[in-house]
Amino acid sequence: MSFEEFINSLNENDRIQFDNLISLLENDGSNPKEIRSNVAKLLMSILSRSDQNNLIGQLMSQFNEIYFSKSDQLKQISDENLVKLLPYPLSAKINQIIKSKINLDQDINEPQFGYQICSVLGLYLRFLGVLLINVYANRIDKKNIKVNNLIVKTIRAPSDGSWLSLIRELLKFLNKENNDKNLLLLKNNLEQKITNSNNKKYTIYMILEDLVSFRNKLVHGEKVDLNFIIQKFQDIINVFKNLTFLLSWKIFVRVNKKVFHISGSFPKEINDKGYNDLPDKEICLIIDGDVKNYISLYPLLHFNISSNEMDINELFFLNSGSVNKLNYISYKTSSEIDGKTIGTYDEFQTFLSNSIPTPNLPPDPKINFDDLILEKNNLFVGRENIQKEFTNYVNKSSTNYGVIKALAGQGKTALMCRLISENKNINHCIYHFCMSQDSRDRPEVMLRSLIAQLCEIFKLNITDWLSENLKDLKDNLFPNLLSQIGRGLKNKKILIFIDALDESNRDIEKSIGKVIPRIRIKNIKFIISYRVETDNKNIFVEKTLDHLQDLKILNFKTANPMKGLTNNNIREFLNKIFDGQTSEKIFLDFVWECSQNEQKNGADPFYLNFFYESVKENKIILNRIETVPKNISQAFDNIWLNLPKGNDFLIHKILCLLALMFDYGDDQMMTEYFNNQKEYKENSLSPTEIAIARASIGKLLIYDGDKYKLFHDRLKFFLVGNQPDPLKEFSG
Repeated sequence: MSFEEFINSLNENDRIQFDNLISLLENDGSNPKEIRSNVAKLLMSILSRSDQNNLIGQLMSQFNEIYFSKSDQLKQISDENLVKLLPYPLSAKINQIIKSKINLDQDINEPQFGYQICSVLGLYLRFLGVLLINVYANRIDKKNIKVNNLIVKTIRAPSDGSWLSLIRELLKFLNKENNDKNLLLLKNNLEQKITNSNNKKYTIYMILEDLVSFRNKLVHGEKVDLNFIIQKFQDIINVFKNLTFLLSWKIFVRVNKKVFHISGSFPKEINDKGYNDLPDKEICLIIDGDVKNYISLYPLLHFNISSNEMDINELFFLNSGSVNKLNYISYKTSSEIDGKTIGTYDEFQTFLSNSIPTPNLPPDPKINFDDLILEKNNLFVGRENIQKEFTNYVNKSSTNYGVIKALAGQGKTALMCRLISENKNINHCIYHFCMSQDSRDRPEVMLRSLIAQLCEIFKLNITDWLSENLKDLKDNLFPNLLSQIGRGLKNKKILIFIDALDESNRDIEKSIGKVIPRIRIKNIKFIISYRVETDNKNIFVEKTLDHLQDLKILNFKTANPMKGLTNNNIREFLNKIFDGQTSEKIFLDFVWECSQNEQKNGADPFYLNFFYESVKENKIILNRIETVPKNISQAFDNIWLNLPKGNDFLIHKILCLLALMFDYGDDQMMTEYFNNQKEYKENSLSPTEIAIARASIGKLLIYDGDKYKLFHDRLKFFLVGNQPDPLKEFSG
């Protein structure tokens, strides 16, 4: 349907309203953006009567082309008026980048200009995300577990990309469930096409995605020239000039008898008794002036009050949050503050439990390790003796528990992946790999995943066997499920692989080893692996398994602990990574020698992994001995010496600090630590600078959203030697 056809089909009353709005365009003092917003609302009201809401985007696009030229569309709101219209502190941040652009035009250097744009983007996405979360929490009676999990995931590990994805999904769900004209307007607003800085038409969503990519490039240390940054400035300004919904979405706060409209460069006090019924000291969203149907944005949005005076300039947005850690950020100062400090901790917990009810667990109980298993199998060589002993254990041994031990980096995970791949068509294989990412080091996560795998194999109703309660999973559901299935087993056995018990939650009573059930079911076998020290012990893991000590446990003789690989294994390995090209004997012998320089019981799999990575990066070339590091220490040395040395060797210091820690670090913690050191006190670091430094470290870190640690203990040993584990000292 064309726009003209639609207008001609209107009844007399609707046509009068439309014509009145259009007539306002002829007034010099009119606000074209506000008129367009009102036209959109009128059209939606008309379309809703005939259930044709899906036409709004098409009709508004035609309306814009008819009544607004491209130049007018960009000029309809001046930069000055834009700042006045937007909510605080977004307006203040926009004002900042506009002033910086003016300075650039006058050849005044603005080294932080790109980061200022990123700050505006991050603030806008969080601002809109917070608004929509609270609309969802306050206006949707029947909460959706998928949406709840997405909200909680975004709050816990926030990034600009995750906020944008959340906004899209929330709008989709809210419009489906609520059919609210304002939400539909917002959705269509973000889906409308506008012209970007390269004079191409994209939806606002797409431009925001492009700005997120720009932010990631900048923060991760990629070189970005000034002209490109200026293009992104033009894009983000153009985005804001086309966000019509912001004209009718306004936020207010009442403090005692004072009411403030939070907009422009700073909040303004207003004299309007109509706002006196707003809750005290809570920032509220009001749409279309409907004060009675306000939506409180507390506790996701907060401001400080001191000495009975409101410092509204210290408006705090939720930056990340969980029941264990609640963090806000001030967009005035970029400072961060603990939720406990401003008294929102309990309220946040209540908000999560009442408004966003979700289990503190992955939404899908079954964890997919297929990529890990495939990756580890691609270059697997050797271990024939262990595989033979494993076959005897499965087919002939009467014990239900088999144990594989290995020193750090000896390839126990690769071996477990190989055993799973070789046996999954012979027996029923279920498995779990303990790791810190995505809570995979938690026992309830493992038990739920194993249960889900069993229910899938044996076609059982998963809801009958799942719980969020660890005690119920450990004492009842998992052992009872094994018992029920075990009684019916005939030809195939159930093999349960649990890798890396040393990576488990460090609370012994809530560790993964502690929840392995005591069973005496003939056709069910556990295969457990963990890392040991040079004395072939791991005190932590052994304590978690002490409830099994009176049962027969088989320690594989060929893996007690695992030894290195053979010369023939090296030949096979080189053949794989060089795609069948022939290695000269002198090259083969040299790699063999280098691979066992730091251990005398065969080739070091950890060294070979680094060898492989260096081949992929063209740092090691076939039959070029001079390109091969003599041992893993030399490989680490090469990496260490080639790290960027800027900001007083900041990257090197971050790595050393992580080596001394027994937990994850994060950018804020690093910022606080280094700013307390005398060499940084006068020129303090920001979390952004830490993020740039951390990003350049690359594969040496395991990064989990906003936290990170060294990728392996072998690097830790290289950096700081063998540091004592406090838990081990305590236990011993």
